[in-house]
Amino acid sequence: MDKEQGKIKSENFADKSAIAALINSQKEKLEFLKKKLNIAAKLQRAEKLEKESLETSFWNNAGKAKTTMMELDSLKNECAAYFSFEKNLSESSELFDFLSQSNDDSLYNELFEKLLSLDGQLKEIEIKTALGDPCDKNNAIMSIHSGAGGTESCDWTAMLSRMYARWAEKRSFEVETVYSADGDETGLKNITMLIKGKNKNAFSYAYGLLTAEIGVHRLIRISPFDSNKRRHTTFAAVDVIPEANDEIEIKIEDKDIRIDTYRSSGAGGQHVNTTDS
Repeated sequence: MDKEQGKIKSENFADKSAIAALINSQKEKLEFLKKKLNIAAKLQRAEKLEKESLETSFWNNAGKAKTTMMELDSLKNECAAYFSFEKNLSESSELFDFLSQSNDDSLYNELFEKLLSLDGQLKEIEIKTALGDPCDKNNAIMSIHSGAGGTESCDWTAMLSRMYARWAEKRSFEVETVYSADGDETGLKNITMLIKGKNKNAFSYAYGLLTAEIGVHRLIRISPFDSNKRRHTTFAAVDVIPEANDEIEIKIEDKDIRIDTYRSSGAGGQHVNTTDS
C-alpha cells in the first residue's frame, strides 16, 4: 500500500498541468501582494529610517531609537521576503518552460516540491500582510482562566497552555510563564504567559497571530476524573493583549486636568474651616 501511495504521489509531482496551475496561482497572488504591501513605499520608508539612524543624535533617546531600528528591520525583512519569493518563482517558471520544451522529466518532482515550499513562504507573507494593526507586530501576553467545572476545568486550562506553548515553539517563539496558579487536584486555575520572538530587536507578530484565540474555549469529553464515565462540558477563557513597547509617550493637556478643592468641616482643630486641600 505504501509503495502504491508513493507511486501516486510521484506521478502527481510530475503532472505538468498541476505545476502550471500552481505557478499561475502564485504569480497572481504575488501581483496582488505587490500592491497590498506597497513595496516602493516601504523601501522609501526604510531608506529614510536608515538615514536617521546614522545621525549623531540618534541614540540620545534610547527608547525611540530601539523602536526605530525594529521598524527598520521589519521593513527590510518584509521587502527581502517579497523579493526572495519573486526571484525563486521567476527561476521556477523559467525552469518549467525549459522542461516543457524538452523530453527530460527527471526534474519535475524537484520543481513541484520547490513550488510547494514557495507556497508555504507565500502564505507566511500573506498572513503578515493581513496583520495591519500597529500592535499586531508586538509580543503577546496570553492569560488563560479556568471556568466552571472544578478539576475538569483546571485540567482543560493546563491542556490549552501546553497547546499554545508547543505552537509557539514550532514558530520559534519563546514562552515565559509570568504567573500561574495550580488547581486543587490537578491542572491550572489560571496562567499568564509572555510569548515573544527570540530576536529582541525584531517584531515577532505574536500578538497578531494570537488575537483569533481570544474568547471562551469549550471542551466536551468523557471525564477521566468521573468514576461513572459521564460526559462533561467545561470552559476556559483565553485573553491576549500586546506587550507594550519601551517607548511610551503620555501627553496630558491642560484641558484634561481638573482640580477639586475641599474644605474640612466639623468641630475640632485649629485649621478647621480655614484650610483648603
